Amino acid sequence: MHIWAADGKKGDHDETPIRHPALDYTDAETCQILRRYQGFGDQAEADAKLRVPLYAIFEKYNRIIRES
Repeated sequence: MHIWAADGKKGDHDETPIRHPALDYTDAETCQILRRYQGFGDQAEADAKLRVPLYAIFEKYNRIIRES
């Protein structure tokens, strides 16, 4: 769900396109995906930054499973 239209779908705000779904997003790309899921504005940006560390924990364990 978070990655839906992450490449910059047209809507009521212009978005800078980012790469299509991948397993090697940078922290900045992950933050943008989390922010886009929540919307626009300062609150969405701040909340996305708070979620990046939690996402990193899940990704750490998901990566282990993918590599096995």
